[in-house]
Amino acid sequence: MSFNPTKFEILPNEILLEIFEYLPTINIFETFFYLNQRYNTLLLSIRLRIDLINISKQMFDYYNYFLFPIASHCIISLRCEDIFDRLIHHIHLQNFISLEYLTITNINKTTLQYIILHLNKFTNLIYLNLQTTNELIINELYFQQPMEFIEKCILNLNKRIIIQGNQCYSKLKYLTINQYHIEDLLAFIHIYTPKLRHLSVTLNDEYNTKKLLEKTEDKHYLESLIIKQCRIPFDRIEQLIFNSLPYLKRLNINAVGADYADGE
Repeated sequence: MSFNPTKFEILPNEILLEIFEYLPTINIFETFFYLNQRYNTLLLSIRLRIDLINISKQMFDYYNYFLFPIASHCIISLRCEDIFDRLIHHIHLQNFISLEYLTITNINKTTLQYIILHLNKFTNLIYLNLQTTNELIINELYFQQPMEFIEKCILNLNKRIIIQGNQCYSKLKYLTINQYHIEDLLAFIHIYTPKLRHLSVTLNDEYNTKKLLEKTEDKHYLESLIIKQCRIPFDRIEQLIFNSLPYLKRLNINAVGADYADGE
């Protein structure tokens, strides 16, 4: 019995794309790009997921100087760390026109202000995760750009966040946010996030000095609420939250205060 060896090139595109799903992006481009026009076209049709966290400078340079200039329009997911001014002076985020998932860790003030200002440019973005471990030298963060397609948003920035304008985040279902006053919070979810179902928040006792839009509904359909580092008396939680959230199914409060000690 004789066997005819199968050549990799005779495999149909569907099989090749399936194989590429199991290989790191950098490896498939290093191996197959520029072999021929078929592979070039095939690789530039892939929805790419890029993770730049904890990579070497050599690998980052490959992404930045080779892959991004030819394939930035293919990238749907980007995870990166805000170090060495990469996001301001090296990675041109405005070219990532297909971006759906964006995570930035250790974000600094300059990058954060740039991202907030240009959020409306990412028209396909459905997931946004901005995190900092440093103390930002800024008192408040103002979100003025609409994010009409975002479904999940994580803003661990340790600063008060203020929404300005009349935009409505109509598709937002999952939100993590820091430094919100409890009464501002209720107004915020009623006005700006009518479809929100899961909320994780750190509360403080500072009021928003900016006037919010008028609340349009008395009841909200929020199902899950996690309150972190809560120092607010329980009777205020009960009065201001429970009465406005009749569909709440899960409540988790990480509280400091004697009135929480009996578990009632």
